[in-house]
Amino acid sequence: MLADTRRTAVIQVRGRKIGLLSSDGNPGTTPVRNKDRTPDAPLDRQIRASGGIEYGLSETLDLGLAYTYLNGGSADIRQSGALRGELVGDYKRNDIHFIAAYVNWRW
Repeated sequence: MLADTRRTAVIQVRGRKIGLLSSDGNPGTTPVRNKDRTPDAPLDRQIRASGGIEYGLSETLDLGLAYTYLNGGSADIRQSGALRGELVGDYKRNDIHFIAAYVNWRW
């Protein structure tokens, strides 16, 4: 069962040479309760720190690069069932890294 999540915090700065600098850092809530947690979404908390830069090459073309670090907590998993057996464990290091590069073309 998914739960509501909360997340806030954004800073963006526009300049002449560098089109956009952005950062984001925040604590967030878990999208999944302990009893419903599975190894494919091992989050018991979400602490994120992000940063990005966008550079305008011309009036119609921008290049961007972004990075986000996510700490997903220890993510205890305790599930059992008659047909599926028992799944018990946690994540000592639950660090997730996201890297994105993009091109924005306006016509």
